[in-house]
Amino acid sequence: METSEKLFNWQFTKGYDYNLMGYSGPGADHTTKDRSGQYLMLKSYNKKYLNKNIRLYSPFMYSKGGACWLRFFYYNNGNLTLNSYNSLKVWVQYADGNNDDSGTLFRSNSYMAYWQKGKVKFSSGSPFRFVFDSQLADTRGSISLDDVSFSMNCVYSPNSKLTPGSRKLFLFA
Repeated sequence: METSEKLFNWQFTKGYDYNLMGYSGPGADHTTKDRSGQYLMLKSYNKKYLNKNIRLYSPFMYSKGGACWLRFFYYNNGNLTLNSYNSLKVWVQYADGNNDDSGTLFRSNSYMAYWQKGKVKFSSGSPFRFVFDSQLADTRGSISLDDVSFSMNCVYSPNSKLTPGSRKLFLFA
């Protein structure tokens, strides 16, 4: 995982994550529903990192034989008392660096402290990648991701950094 700051990055986490104000994030992953499973969590304990775009990139791929589906579960833990809502968006970037003109394909801007299913459908013969674009609005908040998968119509592009048999699904930035 590569990020510029240790205080603000995606981390693999198990069970509850504690911060100075108590719990931040889910008590269990979505897959096993207990504290032994892992999930990815984005959190910040420092105000200077709030409302910054933190992105997580899929490998480059293209759709073959139909639409490519991205499926995932997310847990958005904001601060309802302070009306601090975290943001999670998904959009597409092509291999040439251009963004898809259709804009945001998925958006969650509300306080939802439980696992919810997200899915995105996209088709392109040109190499593209999905971008999870996140912002935290409060130091007590977090966004978590689990069970990220792609449909069989999503074919990894030859210029992707993913190697066969690799468990690395994302590039961090």
